[in-house]
Formats: sequence, structure tokens, C-alpha cells
Amino acid sequence: MEHILISLYGVIKTILLFSLVIGFVAFIHELGHFLAAKLCDVRVDAFAIGMGKKLIAVQRGETEYSLRLLPVGGYVLLAQEDGEDGSEDAGERSFAKKSLMQKIFILLAGPFMNVVGTVAILLFVLGGLGQPATTMQVSMVSENSPAQAAGLLAGDVFLAVGEQEIRRFQDGRTAIAGYANKEADIKIRRGSSFESVPQENVSLIWFQENFVDGHILEVSLVDRENRTYLDRKEQILGLLKSEDLSRLRLRYSKTSEVIDFVVKPSASGTIGIGIRPYLLDGSIVVLPLALAFKESLATTWDMSIQLLEQLGSMILNLIQKFQAPKDLGGPVAIASAVSEYAEDGIRSFLMLAAQICLCIGVFNLVPIPGLDGGRILVLVIKDFVNGFGRIVLRRAGDTFHDAFEGWINIFGVFCVFTLVILVTIKDIGDLIR
Repeated sequence: MEHILISLYGVIKTILLFSLVIGFVAFIHELGHFLAAKLCDVRVDAFAIGMGKKLIAVQRGETEYSLRLLPVGGYVLLAQEDGEDGSEDAGERSFAKKSLMQKIFILLAGPFMNVVGTVAILLFVLGGLGQPATTMQVSMVSENSPAQAAGLLAGDVFLAVGEQEIRRFQDGRTAIAGYANKEADIKIRRGSSFESVPQENVSLIWFQENFVDGHILEVSLVDRENRTYLDRKEQILGLLKSEDLSRLRLRYSKTSEVIDFVVKPSASGTIGIGIRPYLLDGSIVVLPLALAFKESLATTWDMSIQLLEQLGSMILNLIQKFQAPKDLGGPVAIASAVSEYAEDGIRSFLMLAAQICLCIGVFNLVPIPGLDGGRILVLVIKDFVNGFGRIVLRRAGDTFHDAFEGWINIFGVFCVFTLVILVTIKDIGDLIR
């Protein structure tokens, strides 16, 4: 009975957290459409968060605001030109009566607000809550590089470059680049007195009882050269769960030493090392507001580029194989990730929320009819075809009719829902396995 209650609590918590994140993302997105429509004097008949049956509905002025049963998106209902839906004829305040640029502005406002929401979340994390202090750890040293000449080894942890103490990963790279063609004093921490883990002790229980975050662990597989350095317990546990334990050889260090080096970066500001983030002593770094805002913008830009690349790969995979890519997650995977990240604390939870918020915004820009990007594409084509018909073909009416536009968007929505179903089936299959 207790096991059932614990499982039920986990399911309820996951649903609530998922609803919170998706509800926020949907609200931000639809708020963009709503505000842009108001600026363009388009009547908004409904503003809804969620889908399905109404849970709460309030009429304020000409707009009905509602919260609905299913926490999967939302919508803004813009007034129709002729009142075919039973509402009062909006006349010049209908979406259809607005110029092409106004329509595009209204449609782009949703994804834009997702970007604004992402920046706001990151700003709160970086400039409010702060991030754990993180430095650089050497993952590899190139042959005949300045780093090799100085004596750096894989596993070394940067503490300072020149007079600058390294408390953020990106600061380390910037500090080294600032010494291009000049000698730099660097301070690193290196594990010493490595001890091998007896093969009979290579188990989850041993690590849970003996491993302490911050120790440097060298991991190699018996049948192939694959050494790496790990510094956090969850990394070790993840590896032990995914690999055959009999194939692992591990060494760990309970002591470390601080060593000073002199290294001369190349003209390009590099020293020939591979690096990865390394958590320091558990302290928190809170950035000044201006720097936090700058970092939030830069992070949002980098995330956007990565998402666009992933979307391109996803669309290509769908066209070629008509199946969801292995690394693509739908509602089930998102709900699971939200629950897991929430367990790691508010910072991890908010960082995931920022990624989801941006992902929804970028995905809506994909030129698939039914999505904002697709609707914009259809509107541009429609405007061009109708203009061509009036100017070249001398037609008085529209060549590209509104009904045809509607059918295209319905087909696009069908394609999007098909994708969601494919991904959800994959997610459920992954959970079962």
C-alpha cells in the first residue's frame, strides 16, 4: 500500500510540475499574440490556457479568459471578418482585414515572447539565485601544444589564470585568450595518490558509501581506450548503471595538490587543451544585473542556434524515415524530465523551463502550416498570388481564397498532431523498456 501511495504521489507531482511549466510557456506565448493583436486593433474573443473542457472562465470586456482541463498549450481566438462563428461581425477589427505586415507581427509576437520569457528566467537564475561555482577541467592535451610544454595533464582543474580566480567556466576561456602570445601564470589542482578500486567493489553500493563529490576519478573500459575524468556522484552512478561492471577499471583520489605553471597561449589565445565544466566547492556565483542580462542574451542565442540545428535534423529524419528521432521527446518525456530536474533543485528546474520555453518558440517558427511559421508562409504566398492575380491576370476577386488557406492550416495541424503522437508512442516505449 505504501509503495502504491509513493508511486501515486510521484505521478501527481510530475503532472503538477509539467502543468506548471507548460502552462507558463503557453501563457507567455499566447500573451505575445494577445498584446500584438491589441496593438493592431484586432478584437480578441478568447484567451485560453490549456485545451479541452473549461475549468474556469471569466468574461472581461470583449474577451473571455479561460483555464482548461488539458495542460498542453493554449490559444488566442481572433475575431473573424464575417462573424461565421456566431460572434458579432468584427468588420475592420477582424484579423483578415489587417495588412500583411500586421498579420506577420501578430504571429511573430508569440515566439518572440517565448524568447523574452527565456531571457527572463535565465536572468533570474544568473542574477538572482546564482549558479554553482564552475571552473575548467582538462579533458585532453594536444601533442606539441603550449599546454603539453607547460606540463598540464588531463584531469587538471583550473583555479586561477594570472590574477583572476576562475569561478565560472566561460571566465577561464576568456582569461586564457587574454594572454595571447604572452606568458600566463596559472594555478591548477591535480589529484594525487590515486588508488585503484578493487574489482569486487565496483558496484553502486560502494560508490554511494565511499565516493565524495570533488574527487577525481579515472574510468577506463577493459576492451577499449576510453578514459575520462568524472567529478560528481551522479556521473559515476549514471556510468555504472549503463555499463557492464566487469568491463570497468576505476581509480580514484582522496587527496589533491595545487600546482603553479607558466604557459604561453598561441596567437589565437589557445593552449591546446580540451575542457569541460567542473563544479568547485559548492559556493554560489551571483552575477551583477548587467552582466547577468548579457549572459542571458548570449545563452538564449546559443540555445536558439542549437535548437534550429536539431530541428533541421529532425525534419530531415521525419521526411526520410517517417519516424521520430531517438533524441526527440514529447509530452511524456518532457514531464519525466521536469520531474527529474525538480529533484535537483530550483536552479535545474528553472534552467529546464527556460529550455522548454525557447524550444516552443523556435518550434513554432518552423514553416509547417498550423504553426506560426507556417501560417506566415501561407499568408505571404497568399498575398503574392492574389497580387499577381489582380495585377497580371486582371482578376477582381482573390485567386487564393480564405477557405483554401483554412484547409492548408488544418492539414498542418494534422501533421503536427501526427508528430506528437509518434513522439508520445516512442516515449511510452522508452518508459516500458
